[in-house]
Amino acid sequence: MNLEIRQIRAGEGLRLRTLRLHALADAPTAFGSTLAREEAFPESVWHERAAGGAEGGDRITFIAEQDGRWVGLVTGLAEDPEDPKQSGPVLVGMFVDGTERRHGVGAMLVEGVAAWARARGAARPLAHPRGAANGPRPDVR
Repeated sequence: MNLEIRQIRAGEGLRLRTLRLHALADAPTAFGSTLAREEAFPESVWHERAAGGAEGGDRITFIAEQDGRWVGLVTGLAEDPEDPKQSGPVLVGMFVDGTERRHGVGAMLVEGVAAWARARGAARPLAHPRGAANGPRPDVR
């Protein structure tokens, strides 16, 4: 099996939608949104999210892809939109499909965002939003 962690591509909005909706259905308490809310988003929202994540400016999205199948995703934001006083990068929207959990996929996704944050000159480690049900281990940087 071939696992690749890569940055999302601008044209992958509908694949992003599929995995995100699966994530919301699989782990509804782990996210700050709901399946019903995001199912109602027009396609343009998904295309915008993919394009923004591919651009890598103020946000980045990484995909875990195994033999062509998306099995995980994570987004990094340059700043926490919930807490503008807390300067620095934040990790959001982390998900690994149940079939791939406990195999290091999540750690590889986090490292992708951490490397992006370091390349941007982040002065502090990644933060995970408060209230997230399944935040990263305390040693995640």
